[in-house]
Formats: sequence, C-alpha cells, structure tokens
Amino acid sequence: MTTRLGGGARGTGYTPFMRACPAARTLAVAIALVLLAACSSEEVAGDPCSRLDLSLIGQATVKAYADAAAALRSRFDEIEGRVFHICDAMNATLALGRPRNTYEACGTFRARVNEARDAGAEIALQISPSCTVQGAARDRCEDKCQLESCASAECPESTPCRDACGAVAEAGVECTADTVAVTSDVDAELGSAISLNAGEWGTLESLVAELEATVTELGPPMLAYAQTADVIGKDEQDCYQDALGNLGVVLISFDASRDGLASLPPVFTKPTN
Repeated sequence: MTTRLGGGARGTGYTPFMRACPAARTLAVAIALVLLAACSSEEVAGDPCSRLDLSLIGQATVKAYADAAAALRSRFDEIEGRVFHICDAMNATLALGRPRNTYEACGTFRARVNEARDAGAEIALQISPSCTVQGAARDRCEDKCQLESCASAECPESTPCRDACGAVAEAGVECTADTVAVTSDVDAELGSAISLNAGEWGTLESLVAELEATVTELGPPMLAYAQTADVIGKDEQDCYQDALGNLGVVLISFDASRDGLASLPPVFTKPTN
C-alpha cells in the first residue's frame, strides 16, 4: 500500500488556468484514439484478449495495457458520474437549469460562480488530500510479467508490462480530503451550496489530480510498444484495439471531469498532523 499526501500530479497551488491547453490536447488525443480503434478493428465476440498466450511477454504486455485501460475507464465512469451529480446538485439547490450531461451541468454552475466573481466575490476551495494506492492489484497484474530466464524486475523486456501494471494499481487509488470553502462577498445562497458540497468536491479534485499523470501518460508508451518488432499479431491486435478504444473514452471522461471541476479553483495544502 502506498500513501501520498498533497496535491498529486498538480501540486500545491495548481489553478484552473493551467488546464486549458492540456485539456484541448487531451480531448484531441482521446477522439483520435477512439476513431483509430473503431476504424481499424473488426467486431470481436466476447473478451477480445481471451486468445492471448500470457506465457509470452509480448502478449502479456498487451494484456497489461488492456487491463490498465479497462480499469481506468471503469474508474472514470464512476468519477465523471460523481462530477455530474455534484454539479446537478448545485444547480438544483440554486434553482438553475439542470442539463443532462457533465459539460453542460457543470457549465451552468460555473456561470453562476462567474457571475458572483464578476460582482466582486472571491471563491476557492482549500483542499488537504491524502491518497492511497493498494499494491495488491499491481502484484496480481505483474504475475503475468514474469520471465523464466530472469526475475521480472531485472529484465528490460518486462518493463513495459510492469509499467502498465502500475497504471492498473493507480486506477484503484482512493482519496480523502479535508476541504474548506474559502469565500468572501458571496451571496448566502451560493455560499451555502458550495459549503454543503465542498467535501465531495474536494475528494473529486484530489482523485482527478492523482490520476492525471496516469491517464495522460499511458497512451504514448502504449502506442510506442505497438511499433516494436514482432509484437502485434492478429490475437494481440484485437486486444490492443480494445485497449485503445477504452483509453480514448477514458481521456474524454477525464477531460469532462477536469473541466467540470474547474468552476471552483483548488488550493492544495499538505495535511497537518
């Protein structure tokens, strides 16, 4: 089990203004990956990775990447759903419109926050997060990265597999956060809505911050591995294309979550003991 304190990939003092350009690139890459997977693979019944021979390090590595992408997709299905629901709850409390997707629901709340800021209000969340990654998921995944000729940690051939297993473990990260709404000159209705939902908002900010590097950095080595010689045969291709599609969906969901949370600027601090 690994426990980390502080602001994850973003670090203390991260602001939403730092998100704009990376967010655009993330969304573009996500769409490209989804289209690539959709256009280059045939329909495969059942588990597209079921025919892999996991005794071969090349096929085991593809399976590890697929497991990582699937785990991250499942996690961001959950996270984006929670981001939508908290924005929808804010909108309901404030008697605003209630769109049915994350971008628009959080955009509606953001417009209300920006209106208050334009009138002179100051609004931020002070977040003190603690995130924990369980090592068991990584250990189970790394079982498939073993080579008979040497221990996996000493074999360069197993490095991509083990790195992918790291992403599998990160997908299961759990965060708690002590969150305080820091506001001034905010009308009572908006201030109450923010304070009521600050705890969940801070937890979601912490999760997205913690997972940002894993989500955005998994694609390049996955694509690079596909270019190595004698790696991608027909069986690997079906599994690999499924992984690409899942990763594309993850990146889109990650972008929606990050964009939705941009309404309330986070200020990450270290927990006090």
